[in-house]
Amino acid sequence: MKIILGYIMALALSMPAWGVSYPLRGETPQTSGFIGITTLYDPDFGTLDLFVAITNNSAPEYNFTAWALTAPYGVDGVLEHNLVSGWQGVFGVVATDYGFFNLGAISGNTFNAGDVPNGIYPGETGEFNLRMFGIPAILAQLTPADFMTGSFNVRDNTAPLLVRAETVSGQSDNLVPGSSIPEPSTLLLLSIGMVLVRLGRAQRS
Repeated sequence: MKIILGYIMALALSMPAWGVSYPLRGETPQTSGFIGITTLYDPDFGTLDLFVAITNNSAPEYNFTAWALTAPYGVDGVLEHNLVSGWQGVFGVVATDYGFFNLGAISGNTFNAGDVPNGIYPGETGEFNLRMFGIPAILAQLTPADFMTGSFNVRDNTAPLLVRAETVSGQSDNLVPGSSIPEPSTLLLLSIGMVLVRLGRAQRS
């Protein structure tokens, strides 16, 4: 096991990975967290993997039940979803008061009505991998920051990303990202995820 972990860490450190992390802030002081994003382009298939790690630092009972973002030009759709258990990937998301997002994952039937028990609990991190297709020449140049363009103001329809928080008792909140900051633990998770995807591809080839 130590040898395997060492191999994974060595690969993670040697990969030319891009990574950004943002604090998440809600409309109420009860909700907060972090989101980390990393991308990995596969020249053999012309696809782009988007790795998203979301950490919930909210008050008890506030589970994260959905997230959505606006993919940049060059992304036409999603081929595969590797998601938290009980979640489903969506291409085309309507979030009340925030407008339209074209890429994300939800734990229930809609963005605004999640399945709270399947959500990301306070103190936990959910990891997601979306494999996207589109224009290869553009996908190869995209970085995580390209997925996070727009206004960073709460209740602004141009927010680059939105995370939904809900409680069993029916309370809810929406979170948007703040300014980008280094957040090593989240980016480490994303790097390991990228290595596992690369190892999986090597085994299939």
